[in-house]
Amino acid sequence: MKNLVIHDIFPPVDVPDNSVYIFSPLLLAAILSTVFVVRTLYKKFRVHKIRREKKYIKILNNCDFKNTKQSSYQISYYGHLLAKTAKEKEALKEIISELSLHKYKKDIPEISEEIIEQFKMFLNTIEHRYV
Repeated sequence: MKNLVIHDIFPPVDVPDNSVYIFSPLLLAAILSTVFVVRTLYKKFRVHKIRREKKYIKILNNCDFKNTKQSSYQISYYGHLLAKTAKEKEALKEIISELSLHKYKKDIPEISEEIIEQFKMFLNTIEHRYV
């Protein structure tokens, strides 16, 4: 049995391995396409955010101070969405503290010119950031 020759089995053959050369460009293409998609989505949503903030600024510019209650609520809500820096937040906090007299009462006084001027200055600083 030791000298039995089997003719069906072939000796091992060297097979060239080109998988590294195929895998590397595919991996690079996948990384580049992922970066492109993420960058495109980031730009799209960033532009959308800027448009949204410009819309808020437009709402605050068109704020009707004759309707005291609605304007004080609008200033409070949209001001919080727009104030980013510490200086802006401090100015808004001061404006809102003065507007709190106009929010929760049935008979409300008109908004004073001082508050309107403070608000205009606050809005002006915010507009300069987005222009």
